[in-house]
Amino acid sequence: MNLFLSHAAVDAPLAARIEAALTAELSVSVFRTSRPDQLPPGETWFGHIERHIRDADGSIVLLTPNSVDRPWILFEAGAAWFADRPLIPLVAAGLAKAAVPEPLRLLQLVDLEDQAALAAALQRIGLSSAQSMSLAADAAIIGRTLAAAALAAEGWAQIVHANRRFAWDGPLNRLPLGDGRDQPDKLPDALRSVALRVTRGFAGDVGNEVSKGYRILYEIDRWQTKHYVYGEDAQILLVRPESQ
Repeated sequence: MNLFLSHAAVDAPLAARIEAALTAELSVSVFRTSRPDQLPPGETWFGHIERHIRDADGSIVLLTPNSVDRPWILFEAGAAWFADRPLIPLVAAGLAKAAVPEPLRLLQLVDLEDQAALAAALQRIGLSSAQSMSLAADAAIIGRTLAAAALAAEGWAQIVHANRRFAWDGPLNRLPLGDGRDQPDKLPDALRSVALRVTRGFAGDVGNEVSKGYRILYEIDRWQTKHYVYGEDAQILLVRPESQ
């Protein structure tokens, strides 16, 4: 069996782990462009990739915040789709399914950290449930590392507290707004430990605090949805650097 694994170069560690899981259990050859030996010297890069997509028995497209908007990823996914062979679009590294552009979003997207969904998808190409779940566990760790790198590059200001992510700066406007959430214990102390002032405001009056330089604090969940964080008396938490 020949499989084509489409991914962004920056996601090579995660792509390599997927390849290792596939080749450990299956008699399969995986083509991924981040492997130095995959492109022979003197060959035309485009033609080489085109041939491997055409000859593949199935394709996996790795979609992360690093790759989802890259034209070559979309091109390779489209070519794999029109080859009329199994195509598995894997969503990883904190990418929300809703952030995947059409027409890819119309396919059966599979969250790489969803063990049951991943096992069901990869069984289509012969991978056992146990190996799929092992891959999902490893992917969760690698994916979070990639997601953190992507967030830092985009200018996010954030902390992780009680295994939850809280942000006050970055491309928040592109995220959908979900329901509000109560703050975990000691969140204000954690915010102050990174030199932030903390205040609260009622939903209809946060503009008054924003005018003083405060920013609304949001919890960002694994589906890339933002949520107001409620402190005492159902007031929304806001923060600003001590230096301001």
